[in-house]
Amino acid sequence: MTMTDEQLKKEVDQIMSIKGGVKGTEIRAIGQYIKKRHGEEGLWLIEKKMKDIGYSFYFNKIETSSWYLEALYTSVGFVAQEVFGWKDLYDYGYNSPVFSFGLKMFIKFASVKSVFESAPRYWNRFLDVGELESYELNEKKKYIILRIKNFKFHSSTCRFFAGLFLRIVEFTINRKGTVKETKCRFRGDPYDEFLISWK
Repeated sequence: MTMTDEQLKKEVDQIMSIKGGVKGTEIRAIGQYIKKRHGEEGLWLIEKKMKDIGYSFYFNKIETSSWYLEALYTSVGFVAQEVFGWKDLYDYGYNSPVFSFGLKMFIKFASVKSVFESAPRYWNRFLDVGELESYELNEKKKYIILRIKNFKFHSSTCRFFAGLFLRIVEFTINRKGTVKETKCRFRGDPYDEFLISWK
């Protein structure tokens, strides 16, 4: 962990000031990911650290069908990154389809074209802030471009979405791909843009 509690609280306070909601199923998903990597103690460490910086939070009180602050979800991910020394949230994003029931159902029988076309609707089912734009699909040249607009919570989410989008596409094409963030609001661009390609 590189931040002091004071520094961490300042960062989380800033995140928590941003409005927007997320379904509880996604918060549950990061809890399951933490548990798999760090056990029950890992969940306790996150809950304790959240309490230390002034936020009462318990994974087992999250109801999957209820709405919570997206800022809470983002904060838990950022705090976990600090507590466990994760390089970033890419690995969680990449593995989140394994832990998120909603994501698993979304991609289980989907083709790359159907995922591309329905991705914005899926976003709106689980988030009430920002928008996902399916900007371009070129199956011949084997790439997809996705854009996230009106969503700026924390720079750590960029790597999360990079991993998430790549894994979803890989599930549908049944092969490995690559992802590159070509635009980023935290670098001054008007939106976040991800290029996912494969061979």
